[in-house]
Amino acid sequence: MITELLALLISYSGIFIGKYLSKAAKEEVEAGRKNLQILKISLSVIIFLLFLVMTPFSLLFKITLYALIIILVIIWRRFREKTSKPASDLYVFGVLFGLNPTFLMSVLIFLYGFPSGSLIKGSYVKVLKKTWIYLLLGVVALIVRNYFLS
Repeated sequence: MITELLALLISYSGIFIGKYLSKAAKEEVEAGRKNLQILKISLSVIIFLLFLVMTPFSLLFKITLYALIIILVIIWRRFREKTSKPASDLYVFGVLFGLNPTFLMSVLIFLYGFPSGSLIKGSYVKVLKKTWIYLLLGVVALIVRNYFLS
């Protein structure tokens, strides 16, 4: 459980590294905004497919769970207009990581943080306020996986 929590923290740090890179190279981020969006979409698809392939649950359960997560994120976004799309994606990935805490999933979420952190506007504190729920959902999903679904 401790190694899974550390992997969750390390995967979360990718968003702050992306934010730092966007501050260090502002011109390149503006010029490459379209490429960063394409990278985010590609990594989202890869993370979703990895979850479907590597999680030891039945396919019907995985698809139902993923649909439920997406519906909850849509509802969350309707009530909280301040939530940005990269933060909402991170919420979904937090739950997916908690249910499938593999090294590969952790690395992909870490890599997803680079373009997401680069595209989120605001200071580090604002980024933390928008994305801290990722850690909460990841921990809750880890607890559910380890104690209720094992």
